[in-house]
Amino acid sequence: MKRPYRTIYLEKQAKERPLTSRILERLPDCPVVVVENYKQVFNRPGQNQRLQKQSPALILAVHPDPPIYPGPAICQNFGQTRFVYTSFVQNCPFDCSYCFLQGLYPSSDQLIFVNPEDWAHRLAQMAEDGPLYAALSHDSDLLALQARFPLLDPLGDDWPQSPSIQAEIRTKSSWTGYYTQHQPRQNLIFAFSLAPQPLIDLYEPVTPTLRSRLLAARTALDHGHPVRLCFDPVFADPAYDHLYETFFAEVFQTLDPTRLHDASYGFLRLPRTLYRRIIQRRPNAPFLAESLQLSGETVGYTAVRQAEIRQRHLNWLSSYLRKDQIFLVEDTEASCQFADQTP
Repeated sequence: MKRPYRTIYLEKQAKERPLTSRILERLPDCPVVVVENYKQVFNRPGQNQRLQKQSPALILAVHPDPPIYPGPAICQNFGQTRFVYTSFVQNCPFDCSYCFLQGLYPSSDQLIFVNPEDWAHRLAQMAEDGPLYAALSHDSDLLALQARFPLLDPLGDDWPQSPSIQAEIRTKSSWTGYYTQHQPRQNLIFAFSLAPQPLIDLYEPVTPTLRSRLLAARTALDHGHPVRLCFDPVFADPAYDHLYETFFAEVFQTLDPTRLHDASYGFLRLPRTLYRRIIQRRPNAPFLAESLQLSGETVGYTAVRQAEIRQRHLNWLSSYLRKDQIFLVEDTEASCQFADQTP
């Protein structure tokens, strides 16, 4: 969020939306270009993603039929039978070298659909048929953006109202304003993505430090919000083996494991099609030096390497967390498909 948006592209039907007004108020000096449809900007051919990432545009639009996708096997469902994810914000303010979004979308510009309440309404309808686990920040970091724009405000202070909905917001943000300004809801979980600091420096150089993320998680806990830890992606390159024992110790010296909701654990993995697009667009990405291989439709570590690292890491984690608090992502040989999200 340190870089200004070069331009705001405003879809005509988004002009009168309350969230649009509040976003524009925060960017008074940014030029605004009105367009008929956001696809004219977001889907245009020949875009340079790396150049766009240095100074992205902001696109404000209305999605007339808010999509909700079935959760892919590559993601953890935390034991929930009905797992879905949503995308009312597309593209992330951060720039992690391994991020799948680089291969998913044709643009690095930030796209915000200013009708998030319509997604909330659809999720409520779906929850009438039974318990629903919904990942709200699959394609962006909502907390990092919420620090500047009130993206979550249209959902209301008591959302999700339905006890049948368990919602997750995943983040690398160190911003704590949301936790201190809003009452906790036991079915709204804040999931913090964590990694050893040397790997943050290497793969996630513009994200908050490990220490600042841990302090943000502690603030959330202190204000009663459910907190999940995401040790995902784990990097299984032999050069990094020595980092993880000290890393886990730092995490649980800062955060009381008895207060945590749960934790997920999974290795770096990418769908083959997205991996190929990423290496075309980012040929010098540092994660390409990893000992990855293709297995079926998935690029990741070998099953043997995963098993070796996982056992050692779980021994360490089990000294802090109960067994029923630890959720494992399946080996990367598992199905690794995302829904077609062509905007």
